[in-house]
Amino acid sequence: EIDEFEKIEALKALVSVFENDYCSDMDKSILFVILQFVLGLSHDANHDVRYYAVKTLLLMITPDTKDPILTRLSKMMDYDSFYVKSLILNQAEELMSISPEMVDFIIQKATVDNHYVIRTRGRELAEKNRLES
Repeated sequence: EIDEFEKIEALKALVSVFENDYCSDMDKSILFVILQFVLGLSHDANHDVRYYAVKTLLLMITPDTKDPILTRLSKMMDYDSFYVKSLILNQAEELMSISPEMVDFIIQKATVDNHYVIRTRGRELAEKNRLES
């Protein structure tokens, strides 16, 4: 079993790789192996591991990976922390071009969230999307 520190450092390394666009010509089979690894870590009991997993997933979204990633992010909107939900919502506008229906669903979840800030941010995004439609 990998300890939390190693998981977090591995995810930070992946964030760095994807932020610096080193993977633009990465073989799809390698990308999918990394995706499986990160999706697995998004279920971890440790909050920081989940946070960095979400940060990595948000950077990994491509037309090939959007469905499993957005499905996982949507499920995380049901129960995860304020910090994880904020991370997801802060990328909602960029994600609209990839999958408007799924992002709308994520925003709808935010509008009824128990946390005031998440609920307010969700309502702002929902209003902005309604005005742009």
